[in-house]
Amino acid sequence: KAAAAEKTRRLLEMVGLRASWSDAYPHQLSGGMRQKALVAMALSCDPEVLLVDEPTMALDAVSKREIVELLLRLRAERGFAMLVISHELPVVSAMTSRVMVMYSGSVLEEGPTEALLKDPLHPYTRGLISSSPSVNPYRDMWGIPGEVVVAGEKQCPFFNRCTQRVDGCAGELPALKTVRDGRRVACIRDGIVTLLGGSGIDKTYGAGERSVAACVDCSLEVRAGEVCALIGESGSGKTTLAEILSGIARPDSGEVLFEGRPVRGNSETSKTGGIQIVFQDPLSATNEHLTIEETVREPLDILREGTKTERLRVAREALKNVQLPSDEDFLKRRCFMLSGGQRQRVAVARALVMRPKLLIADEISAMLDPSTAANMLRLLKGLQNSQGFAMLFVTHDLALAQKIADRVYVMRSGRIVEHGPTEDVLGSPTVEYTKLLMSAPGAVRSA
Repeated sequence: KAAAAEKTRRLLEMVGLRASWSDAYPHQLSGGMRQKALVAMALSCDPEVLLVDEPTMALDAVSKREIVELLLRLRAERGFAMLVISHELPVVSAMTSRVMVMYSGSVLEEGPTEALLKDPLHPYTRGLISSSPSVNPYRDMWGIPGEVVVAGEKQCPFFNRCTQRVDGCAGELPALKTVRDGRRVACIRDGIVTLLGGSGIDKTYGAGERSVAACVDCSLEVRAGEVCALIGESGSGKTTLAEILSGIARPDSGEVLFEGRPVRGNSETSKTGGIQIVFQDPLSATNEHLTIEETVREPLDILREGTKTERLRVAREALKNVQLPSDEDFLKRRCFMLSGGQRQRVAVARALVMRPKLLIADEISAMLDPSTAANMLRLLKGLQNSQGFAMLFVTHDLALAQKIADRVYVMRSGRIVEHGPTEDVLGSPTVEYTKLLMSAPGAVRSA
C-alpha cells in the first residue's frame, strides 16, 4: 500500500499535478485536472499502447493545449504507441502522424496526417475539414448536408450525402484501396474526381502590334463539389479563360475536358448535369422583355425536358431556391421590372434549372451594392453546399475568394502565376504578384 501511494504521487507529478491532490475527490478538481488524473491512471500499468479517446473534449483552450503537450511529452519519454480518437482536427494534427477517417462504421480514408488534412481524397474527409472553423478561420461554416443513414450491405455508406455519387455507388460496397503515395480511399471512383480540366490553353485577340494574349499556356482543374476562385486584376484574362472552359469561346490551342469528354461549343452547356455560366452583368444576361417564367424556364423549353407543367414546377422551385417569389403575379412580370440583384438571382435560377455539376460565376457581385452582393453570394454558396455542384468563381476580390474558395488560381497578363489551397496562396504567397494583390487596402486578412 505504501509503494502504491508513492507511485501515485509520482504519477501525479509526472502529469503536472501536485502530489497533495492525491487525497482530493474528483469534484474538487477542474476539468483539465481530472483529465490529467485520468492520464496518470492510464500510465500506472506502464502500457505499450495508450488509447486516448477524445482527450480534450469540453476543455478550455489552455487546458486543451496542456493535455496535448502532456501526452506528447509522455509518449516521447516513455516510448508507448498512441491511438488518438478525436473529432477535433487541431488535436489530430498536433498528436498524430497517420489518420483513419471513419463514417458509419467504415473507414473511408487513411493516410499521413499532414497530406490528408491538406489534400483530402474522400468527399467526407473534405466535408469534415471544410466544417472546421479552426482549420478555416475566415471562411463561413458549412456542414455536410443530410443526415447519417444506415446504408445497405452493398452500398457505399456515404452514398446519400456524397456530391459525386454515380449509379454504381448504390450497388457496391467500396474497398479501402491504395490510390497514390500511400493514401488509401474507399470509393469506387478512387476518391474526389476531377470534373473539369483545362491544359495548355492559349488565346490571342487581334494581330500584330494590337494583339493581346488573353490566355498563355493556362492549365486549371476543378474537382467535384469544390469551389475554385480564379482571381486577378481587370484585364488579366479571367473572363476569357472562363468562357473557354465553358465552351463559349474557342482556344487557339489547348484542351478542355469535362468528366473526360472534350468541351466543344455548347456540348456541355446545352444539357442537364453539365456546365452552366452566370455572367457579370445581370441586365444584359437576361432578356428584359421576357417574363420571369419564360426566362427561367427557357433552357428546359429548348431541351423539351418533361411536360410544360413539369418545367414550370422546376422553374418555381429554382426561384424559391434563390429566395425569389414563385407566385403567378411574380412569374408574369418582365425582367426590366426587377432590380439588379433580383435579375442576378433570376440568372442563377435559370442556370440551376439545368442541374449543373459545374457552375461558372463570372464576377456576379461586381455590379451589386455591398448588402445585395453579400446576400447573393451567401445564397449561392449555400446552394452550392446543399446541391453539391462545383463552382469556378471568377473575381478580382481576394477577400471574397478567401471567404468561399477551397482553392485559388491567380492570373496575371493571361498566365496562371500561382495556385493551390486558399490558405496557402493567400496566407503564404510565393509569387510577388500575389503579394502585391494582397497588399492592396482591404484585400485579405491573414490567418
